[in-house]
Amino acid sequence: SIGTNGGGSSGNLVQNGGFETGTLTNWTQVASINGGFVINNGTLKPYSPDPVTPPYAGNYDALGDEHGPGVFYMYQDVSIPSGAGLATLSWAHRVRNFYTAFSTTQQYQVRICDTTNNVLATAFTTSPGDTLLQNWVQESYDVTHFAGKKVRVMFWVNPGGYYMDVHLDNVSLQTNLLGLTNDVY
Repeated sequence: SIGTNGGGSSGNLVQNGGFETGTLTNWTQVASINGGFVINNGTLKPYSPDPVTPPYAGNYDALGDEHGPGVFYMYQDVSIPSGAGLATLSWAHRVRNFYTAFSTTQQYQVRICDTTNNVLATAFTTSPGDTLLQNWVQESYDVTHFAGKKVRVMFWVNPGGYYMDVHLDNVSLQTNLLGLTNDVY
């Protein structure tokens, strides 16, 4: 028996967040002349010195891959219901920076934007001093204060100095709608 008595029902508002379609379906990509996001099935060799890397979960992940400088990003617009008592963005990423440091010109961010790309919040950002060659980590960010609004969940990469691989998987935005109950027996 699984119940959410009094807590409400929840659901994932992000479509194809695990990239298990084997495509970037439901994601809008804005590539640079030198890079963008591609699908990785565990056999894709990035331009960087990194070897092939299996996805975090399932058969696919998205990989931000480039062969030169230039900002690129991908996003998905999501409407967060006004009745959401709790809304949480979560994802797994593996950031691999082959330059000497993170900086404003060598950076990865997870942004919450309006539909014209104005940044409303930064859910994650790399910073000077961060470990350069990271393993998979799970992250989350509370987006409850955006209930009742349409937001753009954006994964933004600026590889201004040298290669920076950004693997993404298991992207979700879960909500808990107040006043609803859902029991499963």
